[in-house]
Amino acid sequence: MRRSRRIPILIAGISALALAACSGPSSGKSDQSGQSGPKATLNLFMYQKPVGVFGPLAPASGPDQQVNSLIYDTLLLADSQGKLVPMAAAAAPTVSADGKTITYKLKPGLKWSDGQALTSKDLVFTYTRAADTNTGSGWSAYLTNVTGLADFEAGKAKTIAGFSAPDDQTFVIKQSVPDVGIVGRVSAIGILPEHTLATLPIKDFGTNAWFRKPTVGSGPFTFTDYKTDQFVHVTANPKFREPVGVKDVYVKPVTADVATQELSTGEMDIAWISADDVKTVEGFSNVGVDEVKVPGFVRATWNQQEARFKDPRVRQAFLYAVDRAGLVDSALQGHGVVANDILDPIWAGTDINQYPYDPAKAKELLKAANWDSSKVVKLSWIPGGNPDRDAAATVLQQQLNEVGIKLKLDQVQSSWFTSAYKNHSFDMVIYGGGDYKTEPSNIGPPTGCHSWVPDGPNVGSYCNKQLDALVAQAAGVVDPEQRAAIWKQAAKIENADPSMMWLYSLNNLFGVNKRVQGFQPLNNSNWFEPWKWTVAG
Repeated sequence: MRRSRRIPILIAGISALALAACSGPSSGKSDQSGQSGPKATLNLFMYQKPVGVFGPLAPASGPDQQVNSLIYDTLLLADSQGKLVPMAAAAAPTVSADGKTITYKLKPGLKWSDGQALTSKDLVFTYTRAADTNTGSGWSAYLTNVTGLADFEAGKAKTIAGFSAPDDQTFVIKQSVPDVGIVGRVSAIGILPEHTLATLPIKDFGTNAWFRKPTVGSGPFTFTDYKTDQFVHVTANPKFREPVGVKDVYVKPVTADVATQELSTGEMDIAWISADDVKTVEGFSNVGVDEVKVPGFVRATWNQQEARFKDPRVRQAFLYAVDRAGLVDSALQGHGVVANDILDPIWAGTDINQYPYDPAKAKELLKAANWDSSKVVKLSWIPGGNPDRDAAATVLQQQLNEVGIKLKLDQVQSSWFTSAYKNHSFDMVIYGGGDYKTEPSNIGPPTGCHSWVPDGPNVGSYCNKQLDALVAQAAGVVDPEQRAAIWKQAAKIENADPSMMWLYSLNNLFGVNKRVQGFQPLNNSNWFEPWKWTVAG
């Protein structure tokens, strides 16, 4: 019998912890001596303390993923616009007419940081470990259709037939059913060295102690050290496929206010900033502000294992009851947009309910659904790291109370989420994330009827079989126009039967020291083409 495929929840990306300021390099400041090229040092803001397991198959953690994107290469990676860009791959993969076979070609001359050749055999190794549920991989649920996986997991085969390397530059994925969306879902898996890791135990491979201090990497930087609560230090990889522009990078977990202060003093070179701090940072003579739209969004998710949240009219009432456009204007200072569906607007289209602020409509729906206004709804979130979420929680409490929903605010720490999700012991939670722009089929696991936590990332235990059917249908459609039409149907279903309380998409805002050149805003937790960063003299 096949085991459930567990997709770890992105807990660490929910908010920033209140951590003490750290020193980073021994001087406590970035290199201001005018050094350039591979001798320069950069300090990056890490919005939360990492777990400390720097491996691409470990349970998802935003801060750790920041580090992973520096030390592991990938086949493809989404840029800030959500477009997949070739990385280790020479070009976008070819997809067979039946949607079952995906073929990647690697760039020539790839090497590991220890000088060994990086070949397609390393891709077979990486993806085999990623698909195997025994490794604790967070990617396994996205590879269920690979040919031969069932026999491999049952012990009937020593390899997964659907992964092959016809030559050193070619990696092929074959599937038992058509699924063109797999390209957008799994091309960003960090590539692992078979010659170093093949002998590690399969069980819990993704969290093996080796990944606490990985010695061989495929990315532009190699791991050097992690000083708990202070910094992660990575160093330029001279064997990388492109020249690397800076020698040392220190990724430092500090609070948002400390990061903003350190931008002004030059102790921090690149940092996320809140909408409230944009004008302050724009006033720093040494810092510029970069802004980019992101594919993810902030949401408040109901625990739909509670009977009171099962009626779609109740969930619709929550949306009508909150002035989400006003929240964007006030808490986000206009640096974002209202979300009205789990799918990005490029897939959902505009022919969906916008759920305008309408308290009277909310009260009408609650009455029709026999809502019990005497029962408290507890809204949990991590305070302090994301000012917009703090403001959102306050607005939700005020405006939901006004329509007869007795909302109580519950401030928690990041460690709370693991148990709360696993035991379904929450009413509502605020969190963010979700790249459904690059590949819309990514909505499948967080909304699927069979991927409730802990067997998947469906936090709210949502289930709509019509939506599941359309997600499955879209997977087998190769024609882009036909596929887009299916996603518009899916969006209408989820818009009418909300899987979560979509709130807003907050633009990524970065303060960047003006001496830094080549910086491109990251998409979610992946630094994009960091080898292009240089420091002007």
